[in-house]
Amino acid sequence: MLRFLSLVIISSLLFSCSSYNYTEAPIQTQTKYKNKYKAFLEPNSILKQYGYNYTIEEIPSLGIEVRKVYNPDKMILNQRTTIDVKTQLLDGAYASILDDGSIHEAGFMKKGKRHGVWEIRNQKGEFKNELRHGTWSGYDSLGRLEYTLEYDQGEMILGSNVFYDSLGNVVNNENMDKVNIFKLVEEMPRYPGCENMEGTTKEKKSCADRKMLEYIYGNISYPEKARELSVSGMALFQFVVEKNGDISEIKTLRGVCKEIEEECLGIIKNMPKWIPGKQRGNPVRVQFTLPVKFKLE
Repeated sequence: MLRFLSLVIISSLLFSCSSYNYTEAPIQTQTKYKNKYKAFLEPNSILKQYGYNYTIEEIPSLGIEVRKVYNPDKMILNQRTTIDVKTQLLDGAYASILDDGSIHEAGFMKKGKRHGVWEIRNQKGEFKNELRHGTWSGYDSLGRLEYTLEYDQGEMILGSNVFYDSLGNVVNNENMDKVNIFKLVEEMPRYPGCENMEGTTKEKKSCADRKMLEYIYGNISYPEKARELSVSGMALFQFVVEKNGDISEIKTLRGVCKEIEEECLGIIKNMPKWIPGKQRGNPVRVQFTLPVKFKLE
């Protein structure tokens, strides 16, 4: 049965830290993959299990397992997790990596929970027992501060943005038209279908998220090759919602495998027009990050 993770319809605030499933494939299928990821293995580790897109190693001296998931077509490491052998909980370094080699999530797990300083895509901040805490800062591709968010026990209580024009100058509220693409705006874009409903902005967003799920559930299929080889994982895509609601600049951040990437791209390209995002009451271009989780059960 195919199951998808609920979509996180927030521009640059995505984080998942979800573990992958390691499904046993037939021995004759697994054997040919024994040396496929040899270059990625840890020093002094024992290779316990391997398959089409994953390896599980044990480091007895440290009492840990290191589980890794790869993009088998691009030969890229997509996820590295550390497991305490005794408790079987995530405990230690965690990294989720995009297809271009950049970090999606990185930090430390403590008895199955995020703890301490984490980097999540373009953000940096602190977790306490799995909850965001204190100041989180977001940065653009040039390392410039784009926004700060204040959290108290996982709840965002305050936020502020910094905008730049094409020359790198800070833009004030009166010159928003000079900003090309926004990542976080006062009114985020929404999937269509809930425009005429009564309710708050939050309620309309929840309705739009459900409509998005209905669209994906109704149109996507688990690729046959990925199913046969027990490939599962989180595919991640980025696109821009234009001022008129069109979807543009679609980009794969993590494809999982070629077949899953192609299936998701087809769904995204055929989306209907969205309700555009707004800043200071005016439609603006907004960048979105969209995850779709494939899981065999």
